Amino acid sequence: MRYFYILFSSIFLYANIANAQSGILDTTFNYGGSGPGVSDNTINAISVISSGKILVAGHFLSFNGNPNYKAIARLNADGGLDTSFIALPDWKDNSYIYALAVQQDGKIIVGGQFPNNNGAKAIIRLNADGSIDNTFTDKSAMYNSINSIAIQADGKILIGGKFSQYDGVGRSGIARLNTDGTLDTSFLSNIIGIGGNTGYEQVNTLH
Repeated sequence: MRYFYILFSSIFLYANIANAQSGILDTTFNYGGSGPGVSDNTINAISVISSGKILVAGHFLSFNGNPNYKAIARLNADGGLDTSFIALPDWKDNSYIYALAVQQDGKIIVGGQFPNNNGAKAIIRLNADGSIDNTFTDKSAMYNSINSIAIQADGKILIGGKFSQYDGVGRSGIARLNTDGTLDTSFLSNIIGIGGNTGYEQVNTLH
């Protein structure tokens, strides 16, 4: 009986220690972080890519003290800034990224609200090294917001957010794009999208 009690106590103690350890902050990771620059630095999207590196995006004017990286950066596995990732040029301070999606070829689709940045308004595609992919064209309107992106198996791109049209065609809150960024008119061909006439209709999450 005494042996059983000691064994049970040991298992209970070990389980509690393991439980406690699982919630401890890893202080070796991301020792720099975003900022400073604005009072509302935020990370809205994170994606771990096949190499083990980490894409982070949101609203910030520097990362780990490097002012070249605004709104999007790539980190090494330990959280340190990967400076081999090309920083976006001409990125305005009032720009926000809300969504990231990585294609099978490593290209990165970025959604948000970024008026007149690099010719894009709400969606842009980057090559794996961070440079702009000029084969992809943003057809959204000014002040549209793309909050969520999902890539289908065939490479077509679902977008959700706050918009009433895309590529000049009525689409409310949800649309599907071809691989070059043009609207796939075969999707939602008989309906526009979400409704309600509240003025706040938007899609925030797609899977």
